[in-house]
Amino acid sequence: MQCLYHLEVSGKLKFGTNVNVSLNSASVAVIIPVSGSSNLFRKSLESVLNETDEVEEIIIILNGADSSLKRLIPVTQNKIQLIEIESALGASQARNIGASIAESQFLRFLDADDQLIRGSSQEMIKLIKKKESEVVFGKIRVNDIRTGSSRETATAVPAVGSTLLHRSIFEHLGGFDTSLKMGEFIDLFVRIRKNGFTERKLDSVVLERNLHDENYSNKNLKTESIHYLRILRNRLNSEK
Repeated sequence: MQCLYHLEVSGKLKFGTNVNVSLNSASVAVIIPVSGSSNLFRKSLESVLNETDEVEEIIIILNGADSSLKRLIPVTQNKIQLIEIESALGASQARNIGASIAESQFLRFLDADDQLIRGSSQEMIKLIKKKESEVVFGKIRVNDIRTGSSRETATAVPAVGSTLLHRSIFEHLGGFDTSLKMGEFIDLFVRIRKNGFTERKLDSVVLERNLHDENYSNKNLKTESIHYLRILRNRLNSEK
């Protein structure tokens, strides 16, 4: 495991570059920002470590998180890179910092309380290569920890963790909008669609999304749909 600090990586951002989509490689970097205590972080990390060989990098950003979480990270895993940020930044900025040190061809962003489905990155890569697309997203299994209920869902608006995209696209679009407090991934996807990048949908579950008291308002699908419409309207108005 390689451990870095915020100041060591903050000068390496590559945003605004030209798009150069190559499908020769199939390497994936999974970027996980962690804040607070994140009780589900152990399961989240285990789900990434259990992924197939396509996942070559796991970039964990301790974004003002409890330092005791470091003991959950296996130091013998060479694919893990740890970035420590003492004073918490916004989620968008933390994800951008993680993406800035990624060397893999594709990016996946994962919330610290969600889990990847084993083999999902491999299936997403297969679809990208078969359809020669730049972005792919799949279904989500939503687990409501408060009620014990679970359901599968396929939404028109992908979520963090359910999407795999080419790194050069992310860099070309300037990464996540750090001015947004919420809905930053929806904003990114609006810009992906407005720029005409090819997207495909995988007809299988790729992500376990966990709803609990701390995140219910942000991860409620109805709330996300409202954010999508609001962000889309704002983007269209800003370009008039």
